[in-house]
Amino acid sequence: MKKISEKILVLSVFLLTYYIYMNSIRKIMIPYSSITVPAILLLVLISTIICSNGKIKVLGIWDKLVCISWVIIAIYIFINNESLAKNIISGGLIQLYVMIAFLIFSNEKKSWIDVWLKSTFVFVMIHAISTIIFYFNSDLYTKFARLMFSGDELKNCFTYYRQGFMSGLSTHFSNNGMILSIGILIIWQSILYTRNSKNSNKTLLIFKYVCILIVLYALILSSKRSPLLASFLAIISTYIICTGKNVWKSFIILIICLAILYGAYTFLADKIPGLSTIVNKTANLENSSAGILNGRKGLWQRAFDLFNMNPAFGKGYGSYASYANQTDAITTSAHNYYLQILAELGLFGMLLYLIVFGSGIMLAINLLKKSVNDKNLRNIMLASISLEIQIFVIVYCITATALMYYCILIPYILAITLAHVVNIDEYGNKKENKNENRNNNIYKYN
Repeated sequence: MKKISEKILVLSVFLLTYYIYMNSIRKIMIPYSSITVPAILLLVLISTIICSNGKIKVLGIWDKLVCISWVIIAIYIFINNESLAKNIISGGLIQLYVMIAFLIFSNEKKSWIDVWLKSTFVFVMIHAISTIIFYFNSDLYTKFARLMFSGDELKNCFTYYRQGFMSGLSTHFSNNGMILSIGILIIWQSILYTRNSKNSNKTLLIFKYVCILIVLYALILSSKRSPLLASFLAIISTYIICTGKNVWKSFIILIICLAILYGAYTFLADKIPGLSTIVNKTANLENSSAGILNGRKGLWQRAFDLFNMNPAFGKGYGSYASYANQTDAITTSAHNYYLQILAELGLFGMLLYLIVFGSGIMLAINLLKKSVNDKNLRNIMLASISLEIQIFVIVYCITATALMYYCILIPYILAITLAHVVNIDEYGNKKENKNENRNNNIYKYN
């Protein structure tokens, strides 16, 4: 029964990954997304609970804190909600609750990890290659978009495409940028793992280098600036933490890397198709009424206005969208996750989320340091992936409501779960074995 449930867990995570990367292509979600998504979530929920025998297992203060905090957030959102029925019907709450359940119950089984990483690699490469092909072949993209999308989605795709913003297989270039960014982080750590392995495969290493260049170029073609910067900061921060550089050395490394990045950016701007789009986009925004923040200033002001109505507990989960509609905002999200939390859940909600973000980061950092001390290359890779995805999300949330999107929420929770599971498997089991041996020795002595 346990082996069967574990296989179901692996299958459910694969289907979850499939949904993350293919949900925008409505007509290949079989039978329909309204049926597939609840079915996948139910499968994930049941399989994780069975695999853990219904037990929640945590190890260490940060692990306890991240799990408990997410549970409290789930309860708080359930209670402090603008419209519980609407948010349940939309699937947002169900998605969040299942992901939290996955985090706290997936404590002993690691078989899903490789499936998640490998399937993510495949789906990201499909998105990257499609993005590049569509960018240079307008006829093919037109046929694809008309076949897969309709209504406002189709209209928006063509509008973005004419402006040079490449959505790829997604309905929006922002979704495409987020997908490709997660791929860059995972592939980069896979490259480091392959390069540092004793039996390093040069052919495989070259292949991975080519893959990350493809994904990086596809991200440039999507014209997304914030994910590109957030990915870079995530990789540099993780490198600094992993190598244990002191504060001054870390600061110098960061400045040098930023200088190199800016130099490459200015030198290649007119030479690489797609990169000039980002340059022109920035220049056009500077000269437009929207400003360099692309209209976010007005959205952020609305968040502050809503927050001032109830600073302690906010106006309820989901209230910003209603307020944005009432005030004729350009979109229904604040384009800053922290300000949206403040507006909807108040200072109490913000405190809970800061605890969640901080404890998740510390859990990954502690695992990374333990893995470096043990010289366990695989665990270093897994801990680094967990840390990079979390840092990426935390940075990207400054200019976007990133965790509102399934293509970010699900990888983010999976990244925390990754650190949670590896920590328990590697160090929790060792602790249990030591205690068991000690008890056996006492028994023999007696």
